[in-house]
Amino acid sequence: MLRSLKKRLKKESAYYLMLFLIYIGSLIPRSLVLPLGKLIGFAAYKLLPKPRRKALKNLNSAIGMKFNAEEIHEICRRNFEHWAISLFEVIGLLKVKTVQDLNSKVKVRNLELLNESLKDGKGVILLTPHLGNWEIAAAYLSLMGYKFAVLAKEVYDLRLNSILLKIRGGRKIVNIPRDSIFTAVKYLKTGYILGILPDQATNVSGIYINFFHKPAYTPIGPAKLSIKTKIPMLLFYNYRDAGGKINIVFDSILENYSNEEELTLKWSRKFEEYILRFPEQWVWLHDRWKKI
Repeated sequence: MLRSLKKRLKKESAYYLMLFLIYIGSLIPRSLVLPLGKLIGFAAYKLLPKPRRKALKNLNSAIGMKFNAEEIHEICRRNFEHWAISLFEVIGLLKVKTVQDLNSKVKVRNLELLNESLKDGKGVILLTPHLGNWEIAAAYLSLMGYKFAVLAKEVYDLRLNSILLKIRGGRKIVNIPRDSIFTAVKYLKTGYILGILPDQATNVSGIYINFFHKPAYTPIGPAKLSIKTKIPMLLFYNYRDAGGKINIVFDSILENYSNEEELTLKWSRKFEEYILRFPEQWVWLHDRWKKI
């Protein structure tokens, strides 16, 4: 009974906090998103010891051998700031109507890799880690005219999920439930980009492979989908630079694989590279190495 009440209070708090942040986000000009996000993120880093300890633990465990203690704390602080900025950026999408609204905030590199992947009329499986601001990246590509769908789990609160759908829906992004593989295949075969963020420990079909030298449960579904449909994977990452611009970088095409584990290992190793370039912009609060 008490546990159920706590869960409900947490759910209600998250929903009304989101409504409050949407209201605040609607008032602040774009020029203040970066400084305000940094301020709120810094306050969260200082005032929330439990999440801070969790992020520091994951940072030390995964990349502690590459950075000293002072650098790890700096990455952690900047990570809190990054997610606060990202939240206001995503809320700002509610005001975005055309690609011109984002042109000054986004830069794309190696777009020819995406066009090459789509040239035969079929779609492409687009894989990216939870790095930078993937919602901005998806919105921008959709507004450029690419047919875009995302394969993702629904948010636990239907009200929060409806807000997310509203944000994505304004960009005509199709939302496909994570277990609707047949639907995903249908969209791929009609020329859609299918965006997947598979770098989290989730209760789906997967295997344990090393991620930053530690066994991590990793979804194998993207590899199965690519091999079964003979549709290649295109890897990309995005990051926010010092000026606040989101940089979308298409990196490599993975195709002609026949081994699911080999293909999963390949994209996972590439994800490690991306995260090491911008460690302050990955989801260190996630229990990536938990047992499933």
